[in-house]
Amino acid sequence: MRFDLIILGNETSGLDAALAAVQLHKRVAIVAPPKSDDVSSLDGLREAALLLSHVRHREHSTDLITARRRLSIDQLRQLAREVDAQKYAGRETQLRERGVEFFVGSARFLGPHEVEVSSVANGPQCLHGDKILL
Repeated sequence: MRFDLIILGNETSGLDAALAAVQLHKRVAIVAPPKSDDVSSLDGLREAALLLSHVRHREHSTDLITARRRLSIDQLRQLAREVDAQKYAGRETQLRERGVEFFVGSARFLGPHEVEVSSVANGPQCLHGDKILL
């Protein structure tokens, strides 16, 4: 399958790039890794931490501030997953409506313009892109 742009990963910057490319009438594919409950994106973790620091600075009750300091890493990861899910769901729908194709699986380079996507559901698929964004 041939595309103007192949984006490896589903981070916010890649989704923004996909949206910009589609607005320029480019054919775009996004290769997303299989979802895992154990992994949160760097964007999600960063936004969760910013959200917590913003809340902490606005709170006046010492009880609430103390509760925020006791937040475990598991709770931070859960908040990050929730942030990711909210952002990704809306963005994915918007991109699909504009013709972006999504592939879920592991990607490996076959050449400078070719990527093979392996998934359990569809097996290996070869994608050719004029540009590839990591």
